[in-house]
Amino acid sequence: MKRFFLLFIFFASPVLAYQEKLPRDARAIVAIHLPSADFNQTKWALGDLDGDGLNDLAILVFYPKYSEESGQAIMMERLLILRRTKERYQLLAQSLDWEDHDRRYDDINITGGVLTLLMEGAASCCAHYSHELKFKWRGNAFLLIGEEQVEAGQDARDQSYSNRKSINYLTKQVSQTGKRGMRRFSDEALSLEKFSYDHYQQQFKSSELKN
Repeated sequence: MKRFFLLFIFFASPVLAYQEKLPRDARAIVAIHLPSADFNQTKWALGDLDGDGLNDLAILVFYPKYSEESGQAIMMERLLILRRTKERYQLLAQSLDWEDHDRRYDDINITGGVLTLLMEGAASCCAHYSHELKFKWRGNAFLLIGEEQVEAGQDARDQSYSNRKSINYLTKQVSQTGKRGMRRFSDEALSLEKFSYDHYQQQFKSSELKN
């Protein structure tokens, strides 16, 4: 029995520790805006996002939401940005919602004042994709400043392939595997408040890139 208890602590402790790392006041803010938040799945990252020297908090919240179409609850995601003041955390910005998918792994990190939202998973039976979207505080808003899409796998002839597309929303340029030089586009940088991963994928695919 003692051995079983020790094994339980060993395997359960990473989950418990992960929950304890989220500050209490930050957890309370999440609960206010998303009462059904699943803190076992929710992910977060610390880092200075507004240049004031204090570590802000980005939280990728997973929560169930009832769907009238399917007649059951589906897992949704929303990205919250909490600004750190000397006294407490305050909600600074939040995204729109998007649907979580079992075959996709989502995560976030903060490096050098840039928030990266990572999506990766299976594009098909023989392909893997990753999608990085980078947000930065500019002016008075969090803006999507760049992204990188990578897909790699095997085609119908069992030949390996890798395609990469890099997009810079500040310079409005695109570079892509198999296409020489840079291409330009006219899309404006999207703010976090208007961002939903599901809607964004459809929106950008329908936008024409200019040579």
